[in-house]
Amino acid sequence: MRLLLTSGGVTNPTIRAALEELLGKPVDESSALVVPTAQWGHPLCGPASVRGLVAAEPDFRHFSGLGWGSLGVLELTALPTIGAERWVPWVEAADVLLVDGGDATYLAHWVRESGLADLLPSLPDLVWVGGERREHGDDAPDRRALRRVEVRARRPHPWGSSTSRSSRTSTPSRPTPWPRRSGGPPTLEAPPTPSTSRRPSRSSTAPSRWSPKVGGRGSGRRPGNGAVATRCNCAVSPYAPPMGDASRTTYVLVDGENIDATLGTSILGRRPRPEERPRWERLLQFARERWGQPASGLFFLAANSELPMAFIQALLAIGYKPVPLSGGPGQKVVDIAIQRTLVALGERPDDVLLVSNDGDFVEQVGGLLDGRRRVGVVGFVEFRNHAFVQLAEQGLESFDLEHDVKAFNERLPRVRIIPIEEFDPAQFL
Repeated sequence: MRLLLTSGGVTNPTIRAALEELLGKPVDESSALVVPTAQWGHPLCGPASVRGLVAAEPDFRHFSGLGWGSLGVLELTALPTIGAERWVPWVEAADVLLVDGGDATYLAHWVRESGLADLLPSLPDLVWVGGERREHGDDAPDRRALRRVEVRARRPHPWGSSTSRSSRTSTPSRPTPWPRRSGGPPTLEAPPTPSTSRRPSRSSTAPSRWSPKVGGRGSGRRPGNGAVATRCNCAVSPYAPPMGDASRTTYVLVDGENIDATLGTSILGRRPRPEERPRWERLLQFARERWGQPASGLFFLAANSELPMAFIQALLAIGYKPVPLSGGPGQKVVDIAIQRTLVALGERPDDVLLVSNDGDFVEQVGGLLDGRRRVGVVGFVEFRNHAFVQLAEQGLESFDLEHDVKAFNERLPRVRIIPIEEFDPAQFL
């Protein structure tokens, strides 16, 4: 796939020339699909702005209104409901995706969740044009925010092989599944996260030291909140969940700051990049499958005076209830809130999964081990407070965020005792 990332769209002849070089043909001979999805995640966008994009109204003259040979709509949130056999041919037939601005975290979630992320590597000639929606005049400088990137395919097509697109000519040779523009709007059938100064729990007995399922390494600074959304590959579950009680709920309490701080400070030795943090939606899936009943996720974070809207929207999109908190100087607001929630859950019959390595919750977790419910703790076992180990005799279940939950996309640089039945020599070769 090829990328053309702009600020405000194709606002001058230099950017248009770069676009047509990537397309291998003029704009008016190219088939485009508009992707409005990011707008739905942004508080300042809505039906009117989406209509303007899709209908190529004057405000979008530098983007969807460039005079494309054909123009259709690809709404990513709809794709999981209609089946790949319908929408994959639409994308394969397109020359370009026009991905409008909005909330980038929301967009990233739906690119993965829809399956589009799995398809794109098989389309090396498809052009992705990204545009932050701003008003720029026709005389905008040629150097304005223009970047061209060619992304090489690294993964096989998940729906089988596809015909190479490298033999395109300067004239359209494929029919498009949406109507050509002929006077009316085209139609188509059919969360940076806030950083905190919170460190791993001092009561952890392990020495200080994410392996990305997707990505690179960052620079060592103070850890931030874990985040975001990705496609959950849960079709074949590695778990054998017991039969659950439909009348009960598993409450998943996430101390994201503690997990992220342990990941950055003790495992990676630097601040994790967003793509290196846990895939939090897999945690909810694990909770549902492990105990065979509905799960409700509460994600606690210190927000202080600024609400991290992109991160909040990403959490909402994957099914969590964000709990942003503020307090006075030195107050550990996340710890206080989780402690109170654990106490409140003692008055309910529901089960509890605490996601933290922090020993500050040992007393409250112990109070829940009364034989009426299942209680578990999720984290990095080698960095978990030793007091949790003692609670195992009272029935506390222990799960590893990487090895049990499968929350990461690649193996983390951790040293642990490996049960011989789990040993895989390939991980060390």
